[in-house]
Amino acid sequence: MRSVVAATLGLSLAGCATVSVIPNETTLTAEATAEQSALRSASDLFCEKAEAEGWVSTSPGILGFASILMNGSRDEGEPAGTYADRIDAATATPSDAIAQLQADASTARDGLITVQTEARSLLASSDTFPERLDVTAFERALVRAQRSNRGFREALEIVSKRGEDATGAAVAVDAFSATIDDARRTADALADRYAGKGPESVDAATS
Repeated sequence: MRSVVAATLGLSLAGCATVSVIPNETTLTAEATAEQSALRSASDLFCEKAEAEGWVSTSPGILGFASILMNGSRDEGEPAGTYADRIDAATATPSDAIAQLQADASTARDGLITVQTEARSLLASSDTFPERLDVTAFERALVRAQRSNRGFREALEIVSKRGEDATGAAVAVDAFSATIDDARRTADALADRYAGKGPESVDAATS
């Protein structure tokens, strides 16, 4: 915990020094911060969306586990733990579950593409470089996307066994998977650029 706080303070101090010591670079620094903040904002919004929509499993936390141990079940009204539970993949009308799955997978893909666009904008810049927070924010969004994809595939497997045509949902989930694969390459490019390997690693992510 101490190292994280120290690193955060170090980043903050470094940012302040750049603006105050070199006034001529204030505009450039402000522009870089705005661009990088766009990536962080997009990443944060994706993570919030994934949790709010129930694409990722909910964790009961320490208090939740204590409640389950004492009471033997979740509190009434507490959200289900998996995406498949949330859309009632095993019990809802199959066509309804399939439609919800297809819509969620498509929305998740669109959200991740938005995050990708911000990352590629940063990578394509010749005079700005990702900060550590940019890399971690993108990786956090990627982890949420991977977890969401696992939930989608679990739900797809369940609902596909119920005799309804789930081709549309399968196509949407596969498209989301392909976007995640692309995002992994972008994450590598961001990490390489942050580590100082320069723009040569950008081509693979932006082509």
